[in-house]
Amino acid sequence: MKNSRKDNGKLAQAVPVIILICLLLIILAVAISFIIIYVCMENKLKDIEIENRSLKIRFQNLMTNHSELMTYNNELNTSHSKLMTDFNKLNTNQTKLMTNYNELNTNYNELMTSHSKLMTTYNKLNTKYSKLMTNYNELNTNYSKFMINYNEVSTNYTALDDKVKKFAKDVRDGIISLHPSGWNCTSFRKSVYHFPTDSSNWADANITCASMSCCSLVIVDDSAEQEFIKNYDKEKRWIGLQKDGAGNDFQWVDGTSLATAFWASDEPNNENTEFCVTKGAEFDQDKWNNDMCNAFHRRICEFKPECYVRKKLETDD
Repeated sequence: MKNSRKDNGKLAQAVPVIILICLLLIILAVAISFIIIYVCMENKLKDIEIENRSLKIRFQNLMTNHSELMTYNNELNTSHSKLMTDFNKLNTNQTKLMTNYNELNTNYNELMTSHSKLMTTYNKLNTKYSKLMTNYNELNTNYSKFMINYNEVSTNYTALDDKVKKFAKDVRDGIISLHPSGWNCTSFRKSVYHFPTDSSNWADANITCASMSCCSLVIVDDSAEQEFIKNYDKEKRWIGLQKDGAGNDFQWVDGTSLATAFWASDEPNNENTEFCVTKGAEFDQDKWNNDMCNAFHRRICEFKPECYVRKKLETDD
């Protein structure tokens, strides 16, 4: 019993020690666990740091790539804007080109229509040209024949003209007389002049002179002819110059206009009543005077022998 009690006492004394040892073992196990966990955590932290550094490097690389990509993106955006601008320009140009193409196509169709019409016209003209060439050849043949006839006629005309001129000269020289008997005649250049002594008004004087072919009241062509008629005598005589009452200019009896005049001083005057003209004015017998047509004066008739001979030959033919 005493031994049991001793054993129980020792056992009671050993229990705290055992508990303490157990606590120490537990603490030691916990410490070892903490150490192991710390070591593991430290290794894990080192791995995390390594991985973090790796991630930072990758992040920096990514940021660098991002910057590069952003730069490239900006460049792409700029290029895109330029391309869009160019595209819009090209689109505008395409629209203009299409408009021009449509206009050119329309013009082409019009030109083709015009070409067809021109070809039709050309063919017609070509046909006409062929006919004209045929006519031309015929005319050329006829012209050659005409020239042969013309040369013959020209030769005959020259011979006849020489005869006419000789005949007219004989008339002027008085070898041959064509004018009525009693004419007081004298010749100057290619004309024969009659200075009668009787008087009449201008109209009767003109009729009397014109009663013979190629004869009329004198037409004064120039100063030489004026000098001839004024030197013949100092009589006031009708010449072939007058105007009508409608205010027209003076004209010669052959219808030609007055070109060279030999009016006396202050003449013509009284133009509303004095429509006919004489050689020999009141105060200047060498110059012209306009007078009333119903006044009575002597006259000068001018006869053209060459005209008479030609008309005579034409009548005989």
